[in-house]
Amino acid sequence: MPTTEEVLASHEAALGEQNPDKVSTCYAKDAVVVVNHARYRGRQEIAHRYATLISDLPHARWRSDVTVIHQRLGVCGMGM
Repeated sequence: MPTTEEVLASHEAALGEQNPDKVSTCYAKDAVVVVNHARYRGRQEIAHRYATLISDLPHARWRSDVTVIHQRLGVCGMGM
Protein backbone atom coordinates (compact mmCIF):
# COMPACT_ATOMS: atom_id res chain seq x y z
CA MET A 1 0.00 0.00 0.00
CA PRO A 2 1.48 3.38 -0.97
CA THR A 3 2.13 6.01 1.66
CA THR A 4 0.06 9.17 1.84
CA GLU A 5 3.05 11.13 0.54
CA GLU A 6 3.34 8.79 -2.47
CA VAL A 7 -0.37 9.13 -3.29
CA LEU A 8 -0.17 12.93 -3.15
CA ALA A 9 2.95 12.95 -5.35
CA SER A 10 1.21 10.64 -7.83
CA HIS A 11 -1.83 12.93 -7.86
CA GLU A 12 0.28 15.99 -8.61
CA ALA A 13 2.21 14.13 -11.34
CA ALA A 14 -1.05 12.96 -12.98
CA LEU A 15 -2.31 16.55 -12.98
CA GLY A 16 0.97 17.64 -14.54
CA GLU A 17 0.41 15.06 -17.28
CA GLN A 18 -3.16 16.39 -17.68
CA ASN A 19 -4.43 12.83 -17.33
CA PRO A 20 -7.83 12.84 -15.55
CA ASP A 21 -8.15 9.04 -15.54
CA LYS A 22 -4.78 8.71 -13.83
CA VAL A 23 -5.75 11.45 -11.35
CA SER A 24 -8.91 9.53 -10.44
CA THR A 25 -6.91 6.40 -9.54
CA CYS A 26 -5.43 8.37 -6.64
CA TYR A 27 -8.87 8.26 -5.01
CA ALA A 28 -10.65 5.33 -3.37
CA LYS A 29 -13.29 3.66 -5.55
CA ASP A 30 -16.03 5.08 -3.32
CA ALA A 31 -14.43 8.52 -2.79
CA VAL A 32 -16.50 11.69 -2.79
CA VAL A 33 -14.96 14.99 -3.91
CA VAL A 34 -16.76 18.22 -3.01
CA VAL A 35 -16.00 21.31 -5.10
CA ASN A 36 -18.04 24.50 -4.79
CA HIS A 37 -20.93 22.61 -3.14
CA ALA A 38 -21.05 20.00 -5.96
CA ARG A 39 -20.36 16.33 -5.15
CA TYR A 40 -18.51 13.93 -7.42
CA ARG A 41 -18.86 10.29 -6.37
CA GLY A 42 -16.55 7.51 -7.45
CA ARG A 43 -13.62 7.49 -9.83
CA GLN A 44 -15.67 7.97 -13.00
CA GLU A 45 -17.30 11.21 -11.80
CA ILE A 46 -14.00 12.40 -10.32
CA ALA A 47 -12.21 11.76 -13.63
CA HIS A 48 -14.94 13.65 -15.48
CA ARG A 49 -14.57 16.61 -13.09
CA TYR A 50 -10.81 16.69 -13.63
CA ALA A 51 -11.26 16.35 -17.42
CA THR A 52 -13.49 19.43 -17.35
CA LEU A 53 -11.03 21.32 -15.15
CA ILE A 54 -8.08 20.42 -17.38
CA SER A 55 -10.06 21.38 -20.48
CA ASP A 56 -11.03 24.72 -18.93
CA LEU A 57 -7.42 25.45 -17.93
CA PRO A 58 -5.31 23.82 -20.69
CA HIS A 59 -2.10 25.73 -19.95
CA ALA A 60 -2.14 25.38 -16.17
CA ARG A 61 0.94 24.10 -14.39
CA TRP A 62 -0.30 22.35 -11.25
CA ARG A 63 1.58 22.35 -7.96
CA SER A 64 0.84 21.78 -4.29
CA ASP A 65 1.10 25.03 -2.37
CA VAL A 66 0.31 23.52 1.02
CA THR A 67 0.30 19.87 2.04
CA VAL A 68 -0.82 18.66 5.45
CA ILE A 69 -0.55 15.00 6.39
CA HIS A 70 -1.96 13.57 9.60
CA GLN A 71 -1.66 9.80 9.94
CA ARG A 72 -3.07 8.56 6.58
CA LEU A 73 -5.09 11.68 5.74
CA GLY A 74 -3.55 14.12 3.29
CA VAL A 75 -4.91 17.51 2.29
CA CYS A 76 -3.39 19.63 -0.47
CA GLY A 77 -3.95 23.21 -1.41
CA MET A 78 -3.42 23.11 -5.17
CA GLY A 79 -2.35 26.12 -7.16
CA MET A 80 -1.54 26.82 -10.76
